[in-house]
Amino acid sequence: AIALVVGTLLLGAGGRTFNLALMTEDPRLGVWQIALSLIQHRPWLGWGLGGFSALYVPMSVPPYEHIFHAHNLWLYLASEVGLPLMVVFNIVIGRIYIHGVKTAWLGNLPKSQKSILLTYLLAFGGCLAFGLFDVTLFDARINMLSWLLLAGISLLAQNSSGLGNSSER
Repeated sequence: AIALVVGTLLLGAGGRTFNLALMTEDPRLGVWQIALSLIQHRPWLGWGLGGFSALYVPMSVPPYEHIFHAHNLWLYLASEVGLPLMVVFNIVIGRIYIHGVKTAWLGNLPKSQKSILLTYLLAFGGCLAFGLFDVTLFDARINMLSWLLLAGISLLAQNSSGLGNSSER
C-alpha cells in the first residue's frame, strides 16, 4: 500500500501527475469555504435540502456557474440539514462501523467471516474517504455500495455477538 501511494505521488495516475498546485488550486477549496460560511450562518437547522445550490452565486468559484453541492459529504450535511442532524447521522453510522472494527479485532468470528468483515470495513473506509472529496449520495453506485457494505458490517458484527444466530431464537 505504501509503495502504491508513493508511486502514485511520484509518477502520477491516469495520465495526470500530482503537484502542489493541483491541491492548492482545486476549486473544491472555494466550494468548501462557501459551505463553511453557510454552516456559520445557520448551524442548527442548515439551509434545507437543495439550499447550497440555491444560494450559490454564479461564478463565485471560477469557472463554475452552477454548483449543486459542497463536494464533501459532511460539509454538505452540515450546511443543508444542520450540525445536530449531521452529528446524529455520524453517530449512527459510526457506531455500526466501530462495532465492526471491534468485532474484526477482538470478535470470535470464524477466520473466513473475519476476513470478509475486514474486507467490508476497508471498502466502506474507502467510500468514507471518497466522501471527503465528493458527496456520495448523488452517485447511486457508490451510495448503494456504501449502504450494502454497512449492512454487511452490521450483520457480521451482530453474528459475532450472538444476536444473529438462529440457534438462540
